[in-house]
Amino acid sequence: MKKLTFTFIIGFLIISCSNDDTNNIDDNEGPNNPTVITVTTSDFSITIDENPLSGQVLGTIEGVTNEGTVTFSILNESLNGAFTINSTTGKLAVNNETLFDFEINPTITGTIKVSNGSVFEESNVIINLNDVEESNIYEGNVSLLTQAEVNAFGSNQYTEITGTLRINGWVTSLNSLSSIIKVGSLNLDNCVQLTNLNGLNNLAEIESDLTILNCYLLTGITELSNLNSIGNNINIQGNESLTSLNELSIVNSINGFLIINYNESLTNLNGLNNLATVGDFLRISTNQNLEDITSLTSLTHVNGQVIIQANTDLTTLNGLDNLISIGGFLYIDANFLLTDFCSISTLVNNEIIEDYTVTGNSFNPTQQDIIDGNCSQ
Repeated sequence: MKKLTFTFIIGFLIISCSNDDTNNIDDNEGPNNPTVITVTTSDFSITIDENPLSGQVLGTIEGVTNEGTVTFSILNESLNGAFTINSTTGKLAVNNETLFDFEINPTITGTIKVSNGSVFEESNVIINLNDVEESNIYEGNVSLLTQAEVNAFGSNQYTEITGTLRINGWVTSLNSLSSIIKVGSLNLDNCVQLTNLNGLNNLAEIESDLTILNCYLLTGITELSNLNSIGNNINIQGNESLTSLNELSIVNSINGFLIINYNESLTNLNGLNNLATVGDFLRISTNQNLEDITSLTSLTHVNGQVIIQANTDLTTLNGLDNLISIGGFLYIDANFLLTDFCSISTLVNNEIIEDYTVTGNSFNPTQQDIIDGNCSQ
């Protein structure tokens, strides 16, 4: 009996030692353990006026991960189809604008899933609507020539102007125009003291023309970031401090002409990267520091003439590679550093351009030169 007891004690001690050794192993050790992926986000809340336009940007859902990238998707909405989300950027926008009616749905909610593979977090979305006076529309054209006139007109809180909104003269601020969502045309003409377009942040639609002319202190048009469409002409001339056209990236076609002239600080055409067709003519001239037109790479058709003139820093036509037809003459003149025409090879090989003028550039190839491959110097 004593021998049996002694054997049992020895066995128990051996098992106990074995268990102690096992518990000392660090399960986290080893070079092959993967990084634990994390995703963070935050809830989103915004208050907007009722009756927005379809496509109006509401904001961006936050999404951060410690490895790779996140994607965004809609888990649920209190009203199906109310909003959409860009799966890559997290930009939240109005989808079915008819649901954004204060009298019926003063608050719209939903949940966004922010994912990295199987790891995800959820962002709760709350959209509160302001009750606004219905059909607050100004019929016809309006011309505002002083700051007092701008402020007085803005106090009416119009949401739409059926004709042209023209602002001209010694105006310094457009803040009082923040209720405007839609205009027939927008014409900013000789606004020599205007440095920004604050107040036009809610403008979502220009049915016809956008004209920005001789606004010498205007450096950018970032306040037009909610703009969804421009129907006809774009005319941007004589804005010597303007450095960016980025907010025009929503434009993929216009029915009228495109003019980019006399903008001395403009070095590229970034913002026109989605423009595919121009219904009338295209003119890019006398932009003294313009070095790059590669943002025109989506352009395939111009139904009128194409004029590229006196852009003294332009060295290449890269960006016109996909242009396959024009409806009028081609005039490329006085671009003193321009030596590379290879990007219009497709255009020249597709059709004989009856009125082809290439003069005053550093290199001036004929159509036959380009067809023969002699397109650069």
